[in-house]
Amino acid sequence: MTEGTVAERLVEALHLRGTRRIYGVPGGGSSLDLIAAAEALGMTFVLARTENAAVMMAATDADMTGTPGAALTTKGPGLAQAMNGLAHAALDRSPVVLVTDGFSETLASYVTHQVFDQAAMSAPVVKGHSRLDGDAPGDEIERLLDLALAPTQGPVHVELTGVAARRPAAPGLAASGSGSPGLPELAEAHDLLSKARRPVVVLGLETRATGVSDAVRRFVDALGCPALTTYKAKGVVPEDHPARVGLFTGGAAEAPTVEQADLVVLVGLDPVELILQPWRYDIPVLDIATVPHRPHYVEAEAGVYGPLGPALDALAARNRAGAWEAGEIAALRDAMHAGLCFPARGSLDPKRIVEHAAGVFGETSRATVDAGAHMLSAMAFWPAQRPCDVQISNGLASMAYALPAGIAAALAEPERPVLAFTGRRRADDVRRRAGDGGAVWRRRDRDRLQRRRAQPDRSQAAATGDEDRRGALAVLGFRGGGPGLRRGGLAGGRRPRTTRPPSVAARATKGPGTDRRGGRSLGLCRPAQGIEGLARCSRDHPSRSAERRARAPCMKSVVSLPASTKCMPSSM
Repeated sequence: MTEGTVAERLVEALHLRGTRRIYGVPGGGSSLDLIAAAEALGMTFVLARTENAAVMMAATDADMTGTPGAALTTKGPGLAQAMNGLAHAALDRSPVVLVTDGFSETLASYVTHQVFDQAAMSAPVVKGHSRLDGDAPGDEIERLLDLALAPTQGPVHVELTGVAARRPAAPGLAASGSGSPGLPELAEAHDLLSKARRPVVVLGLETRATGVSDAVRRFVDALGCPALTTYKAKGVVPEDHPARVGLFTGGAAEAPTVEQADLVVLVGLDPVELILQPWRYDIPVLDIATVPHRPHYVEAEAGVYGPLGPALDALAARNRAGAWEAGEIAALRDAMHAGLCFPARGSLDPKRIVEHAAGVFGETSRATVDAGAHMLSAMAFWPAQRPCDVQISNGLASMAYALPAGIAAALAEPERPVLAFTGRRRADDVRRRAGDGGAVWRRRDRDRLQRRRAQPDRSQAAATGDEDRRGALAVLGFRGGGPGLRRGGLAGGRRPRTTRPPSVAARATKGPGTDRRGGRSLGLCRPAQGIEGLARCSRDHPSRSAERRARAPCMKSVVSLPASTKCMPSSM
């Protein structure tokens, strides 16, 4: 490689690790250098509404692709606004590189405007920080990327001034690995598994990694036992797998399953995934993870720490199936499913909404979910068949997540439609907010993203020869206010009589036949019609030109559901 600038070396190192998009709200200093370097390599820069949203997009991109996510902001208020996104990346274990501008030594000698200790601000939530102003910035870049990707994964912060970004720099030397690590000691784990007749497996976020999910399924099949997943691991064992019972949060819903076990096998579970309740089971625990996690809810009888795939295959090969019957597992699954349903009592049932939406959008679709009561139904009843089919902020449980995550998901895999579940907002407000409280999106910014920044992923288009790649994103909001849809449910019913905004409305991007505000309104309709219209709007609309279809994953449509759609099951 020829010598380039520090900015070019940083972007080049990200590109070599598989990063294809950078999200952000640029300012001065190093921002334009980074964007130019990315475009020179065929990477896409995605302009976000806020710095928080940009980092959440980068974190979601990292979760789905297994490569470092990248975001950039300006200095001062840019970093301050990004802190919630950094906290999400830290607690949801997403490898993200956040590049902010900084103050040069000359400026820092007399300027106080926007000045604070940026390294100190990010320190509690990042794994590492660097200004890349040393003698070997290329090596420092490689060290930071290795750090972000090493267990436990998380964000790193690069404070890059314009002066430092334009310094010449040689490529860094990637850390030389010592080969594949050997298997950890398995004797104690074998002993526990061989004695257990009714084990239960609990799968956590580390099982989503490429190549690990296949080993997980082989392990579960070998044990012949029930499998529970955390929110982040949903889909690692497919929804229709005979061993899958449901979700594990540390709450009451999974207790009937776990209480029948004589061994709990935690696989890739990070304690950050569990709710704020003490461990409730007096049952031996085997902990299988990439690294020991401290503090933990439970002290394990034995631990196996290292690469998950080889360890699981070794344990599966030498273990015999337990005493669980298929009918027992099916009965536990049905009981958990029933316990998570909210009695409708004439109201619209959130379970039916989620399942109907999943059926309309199809088995290749993906869901993103905001914090709030609605997440209980969305997470329980959305059918996930693959890792990362459902994305949620779990460790931080942040609001304002579903929409940025949905945008990133649609960019990462444009062929897969995405449905974002949000909280209580009117139909008009859902377009401006993501979740129960965070304003992160406005109509003009959606249009700006569509027009300017979210071009087709050039690297993907070049690889496939398809210049018409785009993502499809729709938003489904459980809202408050309005008269509700108490009659008819999904199959039909009378239209609510109200002068307020429609109880269920879907809007698409501009095109012939739109209303005066630029949306193609599906008007006042039954929930099923609204959801089906939502799916239609999120696909190719005949009024959209090839040029428009090649652009953004923008927010294609919105459905808002009424206050009578209650989302909190009695068993939670």
